Amino acid sequence: MENVYRHLSKKSDEKGRHVKDPTKALAYAANSFVTRTVPNIEGNTRVLAICATTDHEDFASGMKDGWFLSDFYLFNFLMRNVCAAQTWITAEDPANLVKKYGEYLHGNPYGTRSVVLDEKMLKDQVHSPVTVVPAQGLKPAFLDALRRENELSMRNNEPLLLLVFGHGLEETSAVWLAANPDPAEMVRSPESDQHRWLHISEVKAIVASNPKVTLFSTACYSGGWAVTPDLSISALTAAGPAQQSESCCESGSTGRCCGSIFMSAFVEAAKQEAENMSAAEQNVAAVGPAGKSTSDAVKRETAATYADFVGSIHDALVTRVDRFGTGHQIQFSAQEDDWENSASGRSGIPLRTFAERWAQLEMRAPTMDPNASSNRDCSVDAAAVDTAPVDLNSLTAARRSTSTTTLGHLHARFGGFIPSARSMVRQLAMVYLASHPGRPTLPGNGGPSGDCKMLAQNNAATIDWDWNRLEGLFSHLEYRLSAIKAATEFLRQADIPLPDGLECERFDQETYSRSSEVLSKYELWTDLLWEVKRDDAILPKCALSPWRFLKPYEYIAAAIFKLPVAGLDEARPMLERLRAVATRTMEMQSRSLERTGRVHEKKRQWFQSMGKRLRSLSPRKRLSGRDFANSRPTSSRGTQSEWA
Repeated sequence: MENVYRHLSKKSDEKGRHVKDPTKALAYAANSFVTRTVPNIEGNTRVLAICATTDHEDFASGMKDGWFLSDFYLFNFLMRNVCAAQTWITAEDPANLVKKYGEYLHGNPYGTRSVVLDEKMLKDQVHSPVTVVPAQGLKPAFLDALRRENELSMRNNEPLLLLVFGHGLEETSAVWLAANPDPAEMVRSPESDQHRWLHISEVKAIVASNPKVTLFSTACYSGGWAVTPDLSISALTAAGPAQQSESCCESGSTGRCCGSIFMSAFVEAAKQEAENMSAAEQNVAAVGPAGKSTSDAVKRETAATYADFVGSIHDALVTRVDRFGTGHQIQFSAQEDDWENSASGRSGIPLRTFAERWAQLEMRAPTMDPNASSNRDCSVDAAAVDTAPVDLNSLTAARRSTSTTTLGHLHARFGGFIPSARSMVRQLAMVYLASHPGRPTLPGNGGPSGDCKMLAQNNAATIDWDWNRLEGLFSHLEYRLSAIKAATEFLRQADIPLPDGLECERFDQETYSRSSEVLSKYELWTDLLWEVKRDDAILPKCALSPWRFLKPYEYIAAAIFKLPVAGLDEARPMLERLRAVATRTMEMQSRSLERTGRVHEKKRQWFQSMGKRLRSLSPRKRLSGRDFANSRPTSSRGTQSEWA
């Protein structure tokens, strides 16, 4: 796939503001943005929101995708009774969620968190009503509501605010709206599966002629909605077109992730703007010209412009919420490049009441030490990073006990005896957790990490999982551990020094990616990581998930980055060597397997581990050797982007 997103995002300024008109971009670069303006009338916005999280296999838990629900219900609470009309679509009854999981919180567990959904809030009816639809009807319900609300928005000259909480797709920035959150079904789909994804083109077809549309999204790769040149809307998005979005850190008490980091930054900026508007209005009223009414005086420049407000979201992110905030690459756009309208006027978000509503939420005390180096809050010393070494003794012991494990159908291998299968997968889970797999706050990591921790922290006999769920985790672990091993071997065969002399399983890519060595040349790091990720000839993307398992890509990128390379041109010969090694290794392995007595079985094992031929993990299908797909995922270089 062409590097479309990164090329477009170069037009964004240092705070993620993406100006689409080249002439306006030059003007803003020269003169900066106006920061204050006359406030618009608030309260006439039409809101359409959807949360795509379902509770299949406990995905609504805070240990998995529950953080989307935390964002959804926080925004719902803050917006109640302040807009012309509101439609909130979800697949899960909030009462059932609270009964099963207890309260939903929002915020960093190292600080105070807010209760956004619990039994008391439901009893007191403090949220706007939600529309619960069958999971398979999420996308049709959203599109039907979008057509209706867009028509009313244009007829009544009212802003339309779209709030989309769900997982995104790297290639097109589409958002997953479907019944089954099984990652095997979320891989970049053939045409027959396009009904599962909400595409940019589908939204554009409905709202193209509406001059007052804003999208707020916490999805991975959601920045694609902001930078695409042929979608004229305002957009506030949680991640760059090539970036995954992140939730807040998991808590130490329950392992839950409570809301997105971007939402936390947005709320901080919104609260501050509400307070600024109130103070400015009071000041203007107090010193207003003689003979002018208070209402006339308040019409002066007391509101932030849209450009200033979204800039303050960026500032809140990097100075208060997340000391690694620049890595999110958040993106903003303004419809018709109208950056100097008021924040509420351009976005349709009624900011005036945010501080007051936020203060009404119950708070929960921190559950973790605020001074811990793992706290990403900006109050923590940026030089303090968690460098605790991996327990190599446990890693070696666990690997020794599983070294003879081969890929295959668990049910057949263990003769239908599930306790033995659980025990073996538990050992693999311990190996995986000890290998620095990456933050569980990243989509794609949360599910496997949460399940691995459940297995590792409990006796395997007490985990009541069926074969489908066990098979799903087993397949993820086999791919990820194979990719970790392959990354090390490919570097060795390409004569590229291992970063810090460490194998991939021992290399802490999280710590390294935030080191001064990387931050001093951050643009080169992101460019190099992009080049490694987009080349499926080196490490194919796993067909079990729409999100890449980043660790092996970051490991390879770190190895090249540590060499004396000044730019991508100098790095490309090493990438070519890696590509040649990977291709040769695949071919040699294939020829070797042809000479064995178990050709088809072992060939399928190799192809599965490296993402070549992967089976469907849909619980609707019987898992067997015949369920493997018959082709490798399409190389990203050959992918047709929806708006490339």
